[in-house]
Amino acid sequence: MDAYMDNPEYQRLLELAWKRDLSPEEGADVKKFLAPRWQRELEEEQRFTRCIQRLADVPVSSNFTARVLQAAKRSKPVARSSWWHRLALPKWVPRLAMAALTVCLGLLSVQQYKSAQHTRMAHDLVSVSELAQLSEVDWLDNFETINRMSQVEAADDDLLMSLR
Repeated sequence: MDAYMDNPEYQRLLELAWKRDLSPEEGADVKKFLAPRWQRELEEEQRFTRCIQRLADVPVSSNFTARVLQAAKRSKPVARSSWWHRLALPKWVPRLAMAALTVCLGLLSVQQYKSAQHTRMAHDLVSVSELAQLSEVDWLDNFETINRMSQVEAADDDLLMSLR
């Protein structure tokens, strides 16, 4: 049927079928365009159009539109048929998901921090092991003297004045 949707003759015949019963020649023209499945649908549509045409015209009240809109606002929304809308998650599920994400990111940060500490410690151990391979230093012989130098309590002002 899709191949004939753009055909102007087919469109003209369809519009005629909506407005009135088709003549036998017009009906034959339509049937040459349609597969059997679509022919049945067209016949159903023609029967539906005839039923609508038999209905009496009833005058519509002046506030008809307002009443329809009011009724639409009062009515319950139609249940959606998609699987996503049928899932209907409770309000706490997104909060729980956000809390779980926060905990996971916190644990990942702690793991990253510990890994960085271990890496830093490994570099420090390498540095210490390189220092241990150096030759012995003579300054260790004078350690006590050097250590006592930092323990001087006060400077001797007279001695400092004489040195000037």
